[in-house]
Amino acid sequence: MGKRPKLDGLEYLLDRGETFQLTGKKYEAATGIPLPKDTYYLRKGSALAQWAKERGYYISDVQESCVPERTVSFLKKGSTL
Repeated sequence: MGKRPKLDGLEYLLDRGETFQLTGKKYEAATGIPLPKDTYYLRKGSALAQWAKERGYYISDVQESCVPERTVSFLKKGSTL
């Protein structure tokens, strides 16, 4: 079993009383651990899902996005590809 997140760091999101989104980076910065990888578990059985349910929220969607990463290639002078 993994480390339990410190969800107190997310209370500020609920204080507004409105719909919100949370990125994986913000979650990790606030709780000290990364989001669970399994989407079904994240939505239904995770500590985050239980925490939200106790406060009248639920996880409606989990979106995966690919962040473009720049790659720098080096070529030695005088050589060819």
